[in-house]
Amino acid sequence: MLQLIFTFIIYGVSIYFFYHHNFFIGLTLFVWVIFRSLEDSLVKLFENTNLSELNKKSNILIELKINLAELFKSKEILTIFEKLKKEKKINFQNFSEWIEIMIENYKKKFNNQNDFTSKDGERYIWEVVKFNIKNNILWKNNQIDFNDSVYHEIFIPFEYKNKEAEELFEEGLYVRVFVVNGLIKLQIGRYDEKITPKFFRREGLAVYQTYSTITLFPLMYVFQEIPTNYLNLSAYATESWKNIFKKDNKSDFMADWKILNKEIIEYNYIKDRLALNQPGNDRKFNKLYQKFYKKGSKILITENFKDPYKKNKDINWSVPGWMEDNDIHYLNKFLYILIANYKDLKEKRERYNYIDYYEEIP
Repeated sequence: MLQLIFTFIIYGVSIYFFYHHNFFIGLTLFVWVIFRSLEDSLVKLFENTNLSELNKKSNILIELKINLAELFKSKEILTIFEKLKKEKKINFQNFSEWIEIMIENYKKKFNNQNDFTSKDGERYIWEVVKFNIKNNILWKNNQIDFNDSVYHEIFIPFEYKNKEAEELFEEGLYVRVFVVNGLIKLQIGRYDEKITPKFFRREGLAVYQTYSTITLFPLMYVFQEIPTNYLNLSAYATESWKNIFKKDNKSDFMADWKILNKEIIEYNYIKDRLALNQPGNDRKFNKLYQKFYKKGSKILITENFKDPYKKNKDINWSVPGWMEDNDIHYLNKFLYILIANYKDLKEKRERYNYIDYYEEIP
């Protein structure tokens, strides 16, 4: 407020000097007032330009593998099976038998025979999708994805005949994996009101859950180099937003969205420092990085994600711990995640591949 009053005073002084024909001082003060008025807009313009340049340098792989064998054994699938049976949408009484039929329907529809059992007796049926973010362009399975969103969905019918006979109204189960609000979510669903596991509001225009989350991965807390627009930020996808549908609810339905917006500012700060290779001894960077690391670690533990290539050493804050080798691998029984950053590939080739001399390094 005081800054605004001071700006108005300087504006009045500049008019005074103009009135007394002292144009140099008047013009100088007037330009200063204009700059002060537009300062925030100029800073935002610079930041957006800077972020745009950083996004153009993106060269990131996100590979996601869904283990359908474990997915179909989840408690969420069992709940849906019981509801489908009750509503007579399927003719199976045995859960295990129904699972095998659904797996066979998947194999036939997508011509995927990647079904094997490991030495320790674990069964794996991988549905694989690869995303590449290159120069702020999204590629999905080696083709440009004009949806511009990290999103993959498959539909598995309850009864599979053949591709020609498949109709849009055929009933079945949707399985999807996608990024929203900086999290990778694996979900099943597109439920109707008869088989939904949860109602948010029954009276009037009903509001009910259409998907169940099987597992989630803390992408933005583990890896801070993805362009912000690919984090797919949405207030409607926050947990607190659902409070708006609860009767007589007085809690802040925008609470999660406010927290997320604050974290995105912090995320962009970390991303900028990493992109410029300037984390150094920046106290703010270290503080924010550890905050994200702790929050990400908590979610990883909750969702039982393990790093199959984990090194037996503690985190080293002088080098960002998640990405010491420019890639990360995480796995739980439902989802395998590989994220690789190739931003240094060009520099490494320039330094090591293209030279034809030997330099002895002391």
